[in-house]
Amino acid sequence: MDTIKKLPKTPKMKCIICDEIIKKNDDFAIGYNGNNAHMECRYDNDDYASTLFEFLPDGEINKTQFTDEFILFSDNDNYDFLPYPIKKQKWVKTDGWRGYTDWEFEKGFLSVGDGWVTSHPDETTENKKELGDIFQDLQEKKITPPCIVYWVFGITSNVFSTASEVLIKKEDKKVFEKWLKKINGGLVEFKEKFY
Repeated sequence: MDTIKKLPKTPKMKCIICDEIIKKNDDFAIGYNGNNAHMECRYDNDDYASTLFEFLPDGEINKTQFTDEFILFSDNDNYDFLPYPIKKQKWVKTDGWRGYTDWEFEKGFLSVGDGWVTSHPDETTENKKELGDIFQDLQEKKITPPCIVYWVFGITSNVFSTASEVLIKKEDKKVFEKWLKKINGGLVEFKEKFY
C-alpha cells in the first residue's frame, strides 16, 4: 500500500514595501530582484521613483523611471533590472526626517556633476538655473552631446530640491569637456553648478 506524503507548504510571500504577508487572492507585482509587493503598495511607492535620462549623440533621448524594486516606465522596454549604468539605488538619511536618493554606478563611468537641482531658483542659486537650462536644451534637442550622457534624478526630503547626477564613460571625458567649453564654460564650471 502506498503512503501519501504531504507536499511541503509553499513559503509565505511578504510584501517588500509594507512587510505584510501577501494573501492567496491578493494582486501582487514581482520586482526585478525577484521580490514581491502588493499592487497597491507598488503603486504607492511610485511617488519615490528616480528618473534616468540617456542623451545620445544622434539626438535620441531614452527615459526610464524606476524604484529600488520596479521599473515604472522605460523607452528601452527593459523591465528586468535597474537601468544601465545604475548598479544600486539607496536612500541616505541625513537625520531622522531628512535625506536624499543616491546611486551606485557600474564600473567605467565618471561622475561629472553631482548635487541638487531646484525648480525654484533665487538669487542665491542662480547657477542652478543655468544647470536647468542645459538640461532643458538637451531635452528640447537644442544641443546634443558628443557622447552618451546619463542624467539621473531622485527625490530628496526637500520638496523644492531634487538629487541629481550626470555620468559619462571615463574614456569620453576629453570630448565631453571640449563640448562643455563650447556651451557653458567647461567641466569645472559645470560641476560647480551642482553646489
